[in-house]
This record gives sequence, C-alpha cells and structure tokens, in this order.
Amino acid sequence: MVDVNDVDYTVKVDVKQLEPATVYYYQFSVAKGAVKTAVGRTKTLPAEDAAVDKIAIASVSCAYYAYGEFTAYGKIAEKYEDLDIVLHLGDYIYEYGNVNGADGTESALFSKVLLAQQSRAPVGKSMLPPTTCVSLEDYRQRYALYHTDVNLVELHRVLPWIVVPDDHEVVDNGYEDGAAAHDPATQGPYQLRVNAGLRAWHEWVPNRQFRAPAAYQRFYRAFQFGTLAELIMLDTRYDGRDKQAPQPTSADDFVDYAKITATNKIMGDVQMAWITDKLATSTAQWKVIGNQVPFTDTVDIKTVAANPLTIALINTDSWAGYKASQQQLLAAMENVQDVIILTGDIHTPFAMQVFQKANGQPYAAEYVTTSITSPGIGEFAQDGLGIGPAIQNIIVDAVLASPNVVNLELFCHGYHITTYTATEVTAQYYCMDDIHDPTNAAERESWKYVTCSGTNTVVEAADAAC
Repeated sequence: MVDVNDVDYTVKVDVKQLEPATVYYYQFSVAKGAVKTAVGRTKTLPAEDAAVDKIAIASVSCAYYAYGEFTAYGKIAEKYEDLDIVLHLGDYIYEYGNVNGADGTESALFSKVLLAQQSRAPVGKSMLPPTTCVSLEDYRQRYALYHTDVNLVELHRVLPWIVVPDDHEVVDNGYEDGAAAHDPATQGPYQLRVNAGLRAWHEWVPNRQFRAPAAYQRFYRAFQFGTLAELIMLDTRYDGRDKQAPQPTSADDFVDYAKITATNKIMGDVQMAWITDKLATSTAQWKVIGNQVPFTDTVDIKTVAANPLTIALINTDSWAGYKASQQQLLAAMENVQDVIILTGDIHTPFAMQVFQKANGQPYAAEYVTTSITSPGIGEFAQDGLGIGPAIQNIIVDAVLASPNVVNLELFCHGYHITTYTATEVTAQYYCMDDIHDPTNAAERESWKYVTCSGTNTVVEAADAAC
C-alpha cells in the first residue's frame, strides 16, 4: 500500500520484466474501478545488443508557466508515433512567484521582461503559490499547478520521458552549497530548500521514486538504445558544482574571470570519472550527452573585443564559467567519434560545433534546444535592456563570427527533434507561432542540420552528403 500523503498523492509503479522495444498501455483506477484515468501509453528501450535502425528524441527545457502557453508540448504529443522519448533537460518548473506578487521574482531583469510582455499581451496566468517557492508544500503546489496544463498532461500520457533537474526546480543559479538568489536569513538553510525542491521533483516527474534526501541528488545515469546510441545524462547542478565566477562587465574583468574559471568545477570528480569511462567504453555508435547548460563557448574575449555589447552574453553559469571541467571533458572526447551534446537552459536555439581538435575536427556537435516558454536572449535584449532590432542584428553577427557557433535565433520558443541513424544525426528545430495566445498552436519548422557519422560537424541538411 502506498502512503499517498507521503508523496503528495502521486503514484508510481515500477513495472518489472517488460519486453524491450515494446509499446505498453496502462490505466489507473480508484474506488474499485468506479473512477479511471485516461489510458496512458509508453514504450520500452531496445535491448542493449539490439540492432536499431532509427531513434528520435524530442528535447525540451525551461517552461515558465506565467509567461506563455505550453502549446509546444501539445505539438510534440501529436508526433508521438514518430518519437521514442521526450528528453527534458531541466527547469520543468520555475520557483519564482508572481511578478507583481508579495515578493516578486529574484531577478529584476526577469521581472522587467515579464512586465513588458504582460503590457502587450497579458497571458492571464498566475503562479501558485503566488510567492517564491521555498518549502516542500510550496514546490508541491507549483507542480500541481503545472499539471493542470492539458498540453503537459497529454505529452506525459503518450510518451515516456527521461528527465533531469536544473536550477529552477529549486532556485536560480544554484551551486553545491548555495545560490545568489537564496537568502538563508529569510529562507532558511540552503540544503533544506534543495531537499524540498528535489523531493517534490521526484514525486511529480516520471522518474523512479527516491525517499532519502541523499538519494535525491544522484541524477547522472545512462540509457542504451541498442547498439545505435547511448544517452549519457549528466548532472551539472547538484553534484560538486563550485560557485559561479562574477559576471564580467568589461574587458578588464576578464583577467580575474579567467583565473576563477580556470579552476572552477561544474561537477564532482566521481561523476567526471564516470562520464570519462562511459565515453571510452561505450559500445554504441552515437554517444549522446544529455546536458543542462551550454557546453560550448558562445562568446569569448575575442568576441567581446570585436563587439563590447556581447559581454552581456558571457554565461558564467555554463561550462564556459567552469574551464577546469570543460577541459577535462574535452580531453575525454579527444579520441571518441560521433559525440552529440543535447542542451537546454538558455531559452534560445543554438547549433554549435564543439571547439576544434588539433586536426581541425570538432570534438562534438552541440544542439541547444530553446525554451517551452521562458524568455530568451531576444526578449531580454528587447524588453530587459532596451536593445532594438538593429543592435540585436549586430550582436547576432558578432556571435556568429565565433568558429563554434553555426546558428542561433533570438526569438523562438519550442523544441527540437534529433533523429539518429547509422549514417547521420538530423536536428530539426521547431518554433511556436505565438506562445502568448492559447488559441494559437501553430508552429513552423526552423533550421534543419545534419551531423554525418565520423565528422562531428554541423551542416545544413540541404548541403549534407553522409
């Protein structure tokens, strides 16, 4: 018997002895069958040694409830027959309260963006609780609110998910023992807040249930899709992450910034040894890294020197702010082919080639999915910093001058689907037409890029010859 009160009236059943690569249907009932749920659908992974022709993964992240509609979830659900899993890369919820609530959000810039959007096209959605989540009951109420969304519920109903939390499941830009947005004097001990947020996450998302607080924080693990691909999920948030370096505001700040980032670690040594071994020993053709925050540098000191405005895009919370770990993982990829990195976090779609080896070949291809709703770089530039279209275009051109960045799109909310075969990976990006209109679920196909086996490059689909 499940103590439903102990898990916030959620129920999980860990079914054993299922057949591989098989679609199963399920249903829950109460009151001796008098009340039944809708029929759910799921699909098991292929056997580890099975020959698999194709895999399709829909990658999503960053769903801010009060900023827009979750119509992207609904569009993915419509494609369920063509997909194997949904990969959620973090920020399933946001801990912020209402922008006009008792305590508002932790970020003044974020609040400014939200208020600008509300003045143009009010979404009419409020957070519950109305204040920032701190306690277990706060986080539980927030997850319950999210699960009133029909698009989110439908996507859970028709496809299996693989999930990992990032920062907003607890608090913005957290690290192992604190967060700039957490105030112990008014919000209590940081670790108690982490335990509360992660406990609610385990209760409400499709992940095996853990009861002890120590178990809440082991999120790195791997999933084998036959011999075609292995999905290696990382935890860059809760396992041994150092405090972020201060945000540089001028080129002069780069000296101190470089000193801090040179030794900063984004994960613990045990996890780094684990992924190093995974990459070296994986028998799968494609090594797919599920990763919360961007791995590749989008902006560096050369970019800032060419265009000082791009300094605002320096992301100290990404791997760029943790050079010690970044260099370790690059070394682990040195002699490994066919590495794909799937990333969320920055609310803006990017396609990137991961630096260059001595022979000129990229270490990997990185496909960054955009947000479901959370405001992206375009909205922060426009509504937060007052930067108009002309300057936005100059910034985009400066970022695209980086040898790492193949493409980005400032205004796009949606998802991407990566499809894996023996010869190539195809990444199709989708952007929703208007996340602020609940009656508009239209989407458009944006870029389509291909990584041919043996290349680690990102090439437009029309030009690919794998």
